[in-house]
Amino acid sequence: MANTEMKTGINKIDLLGYIKEQKLNKIVAKDKEGNEYNAISGKMVLKCGEYKEIDVHVAPFASKELTSKGEVSKKYLTLVDIADGKLPTMASAKEDELPTVVNIWGNTSDDPEKQFTPNIGENMYKDKRTNEVRTNLQLNLGFGNITVKDNVKEEDFKAEFDVEIYVESIAEEIKPETNEATGRTIVSGYLPLFGGLVAPIELVAGIIKDDNGDDFDMGQAIFDNLREGDTFSANGDINFEKRITETKTSGKGFGRAKVETKTDYINEFNILYGELVEDPQRMFEEEDIKQALVQRDNKKEEVKNKEDKEETKEKKPRGMGGSSRTTEGTEKRQRRGF
Repeated sequence: MANTEMKTGINKIDLLGYIKEQKLNKIVAKDKEGNEYNAISGKMVLKCGEYKEIDVHVAPFASKELTSKGEVSKKYLTLVDIADGKLPTMASAKEDELPTVVNIWGNTSDDPEKQFTPNIGENMYKDKRTNEVRTNLQLNLGFGNITVKDNVKEEDFKAEFDVEIYVESIAEEIKPETNEATGRTIVSGYLPLFGGLVAPIELVAGIIKDDNGDDFDMGQAIFDNLREGDTFSANGDINFEKRITETKTSGKGFGRAKVETKTDYINEFNILYGELVEDPQRMFEEEDIKQALVQRDNKKEEVKNKEDKEETKEKKPRGMGGSSRTTEGTEKRQRRGF
């Protein structure tokens, strides 16, 4: 099966929270045929809980002003109001204003061409200090929807994911400081993306509350039942947190105590529900994943070479001589599928 034909499974995020801040711009972009269109580009930060802060990226191709029917897109108009400051954020709201609450959502379908969802993607960029291409998971508005919500309680805010992945390995989580098991399980795998690519992803499972409010060891259940090579469907919480703690320290000197600030970041996808995918039409094949990884490596090389070319173009002759310058520690447990 060719890379571009590799199936894509469920890949969806659902967010509800305040707009903390935004860096959106109205732009004029061009499609592959060179036709210009109005669009929005940039990102927003949503506060979806006391500590949860979610970056949501907006791409021009998915935020065009006009729909395929030639009508002005409601999503575009909402994004314009955010970009223009008509919808206040936590950073811009006046004293008597409440920041805007938005819901970012989409619909899934068995037909990939009918899926219009905000999603998890992968960002590739070159670290100019090392010349190495780095990657990170990125949450995208994509072809999903953004809706302004009123009269929503903060306790109802959410950041959820729903994905189908190819399982590479299952591992006990180990504390690097003590080399002791935490009791949680790490599922490492690959998330198929459009265009024949895949993105490495890790899901985390531990003790959760079941429907009756009782403790359920999701980590142990996954460790006992999941196998390398399985196709795994999981949903749960996007636990991207930023916690700032302040500590007052006083030595033997005089005056006020010194305040030290520490910022801790957590970036986890915590599993609340999971199941094996047993429908052959939905299962990911090892050979397809291998081909997609080759294509991913090719894309990384393109990113590196493209930026190298751009840097070369920026070089300008200087002076008469024409010289120029350029501005986990884990205990792996891998097992075969059924």
